[in-house]
Amino acid sequence: KLQEEREHILYEEKSYEERKLQEEREQILYEEKSVPVASVMVLVTLFVVVLTINILKGGGAFPSPLGIECGSRGFWISNFLMLGWIVIISIFVRLYLVNRFHQKKRCGFPYVEGDIKWDGRATIVYPFLCCFAGFFAGMFGVGGGIVKGPLMLAMNVHPAVSSASSACMIFFTSFTATTSFVVFGLLVEDYAVICLVIGFIATIAGQVGLSYLAKKAQRNSYIAFSIGGVVLISAFLMTIQSLLSIAEGETHHAGGICGTGD
Repeated sequence: KLQEEREHILYEEKSYEERKLQEEREQILYEEKSVPVASVMVLVTLFVVVLTINILKGGGAFPSPLGIECGSRGFWISNFLMLGWIVIISIFVRLYLVNRFHQKKRCGFPYVEGDIKWDGRATIVYPFLCCFAGFFAGMFGVGGGIVKGPLMLAMNVHPAVSSASSACMIFFTSFTATTSFVVFGLLVEDYAVICLVIGFIATIAGQVGLSYLAKKAQRNSYIAFSIGGVVLISAFLMTIQSLLSIAEGETHHAGGICGTGD
């Protein structure tokens, strides 16, 4: 009889643990069905602080509201503060993702195709890959989405998720880069207006067109093909532009950190 009571207690404890894990799993599923407001607020806070520092430190064509001169000690301190802020937020997000991964692993979270398991390795490797993608995108003068879109597809992310995530990331990075161009006097206003209008119209047309095709054909591969097509066309046009510049003997002189250059 004593043995039966022990087995009954063990069974109840096991059932209680299973119920707790099931409740935890259902809570995670419920949270991930909606937009993560807290995560969005962290991203917006990061963006606002970087944008504020970028404007307050000034540049070659935009005097600092705080009187910071371009190239001075205060100027470089501001840049390092900006970098430090980004690193702090990155560490905070990494800790959150790793803890979330262990929570999902403990409760047996059902991953679906395209989900990324943000374990300790993934939270180091993928951010570094994104940094390199952004570096080369800036170095070659192409949009970061052209690089990050294929990168996310290579990570087995769903094409629709890859497209939406790339667009969201590039919105913040492009806006910040534009403010840097304005501060340093590198923005060509007439080009900027034309490119803004063309980009806005092309984005709406592409979004509506791809959404219609994907729903009609029940295939998300069109999104992947469109990303690949944009990358191919961009590489082709960049090659032509480079060859024409070399043939015409064009030279460009940088104006330094605080200059406008050619």
